[in-house]
Amino acid sequence: MLWVLLILLLILTILLLLPIEVEMDTKKDIYRAAWKGIVGLRVVPDSEQWHWYFQFFFIQKEWHWTAEKSQPKAAKTAKTSPRKQKKRSMSARQMWALFKNMLRAITIKRLEVNWDTDDYVRNAYLFPLFLMASKGRRQLRINFKGEHDIAIFLQTRLGRIAWAFLRVFIHPKIT
Repeated sequence: MLWVLLILLLILTILLLLPIEVEMDTKKDIYRAAWKGIVGLRVVPDSEQWHWYFQFFFIQKEWHWTAEKSQPKAAKTAKTSPRKQKKRSMSARQMWALFKNMLRAITIKRLEVNWDTDDYVRNAYLFPLFLMASKGRRQLRINFKGEHDIAIFLQTRLGRIAWAFLRVFIHPKIT
């Protein structure tokens, strides 16, 4: 019995610590989201359609998106209940705290923006701002060639997301 409990605790710890990654690169046509080693979704654009690839552990399957029209379903009659339960809503302060905590839980590993506004004067004004804002993993560039490229790589862990929720709903003081 103790071994089963230890194994379940180990699996839970691994799930909480495995990274969740989201990557988008318009220049290289990379669009993917994955829970590292468990499940993943990758999209490859083509001239005619987009190819969707799903991965579950070591099994990878391609899924073809087809625009088939299904038969409309008959509308069901809505049943009304005599008593409606009051839903508990979040206050604006809790929503703001949750938003801040979720932003803290996500790590930006890479951010590259190469943009042209198609206006030389606006590009000239934005050039020094983008140059000052570029640091380390954040590279912001203005070009005068008509290129529009964005590359972003986000990473988080399920444990960090859970901690962000717990800080809002369990902790007595909202930060």
